[in-house]
Amino acid sequence: MLSSQGKGFYPKQLITDREKLLKKYKVIITYAMSGGNKPSSNGDYQVVSSLQVLTPNEVCTETYLIMGTYDCESEANNMCTYVSTKTFRFLLLQALTSIHITKDSFQFVPLQDFSKPWTDEELYKKYKLTDEKIQFIESMIKPME
Repeated sequence: MLSSQGKGFYPKQLITDREKLLKKYKVIITYAMSGGNKPSSNGDYQVVSSLQVLTPNEVCTETYLIMGTYDCESEANNMCTYVSTKTFRFLLLQALTSIHITKDSFQFVPLQDFSKPWTDEELYKKYKLTDEKIQFIESMIKPME
């Protein structure tokens, strides 16, 4: 089990939703927004931190938010590429009113087909964003660290 303290053993029978979660790849992020909902000294935001994929039989505490579960690792990795985009993180930022990222925070973020990885350029084209909107997103969101 992954917690803010690191990894450790946790009895399988105590895991809620174990039948639904244990056999899947899980994409997780920390529950708290990177940077505490404050911009950097450059005025841009990171938004998401600790983005990672948990493999089958790995679980996490409520320090983390499970963003999606997948049968195959490639789909989980493709979701990570989407979450890493400035587009995703900009849309997520629009719904954040505190440092906590909850399921409601994703209200402006559209789901994608995770059979492929995503880039900002593909998303800008898919949603027909103007150069002005693209520049605004690029100025507001830091590259993923």
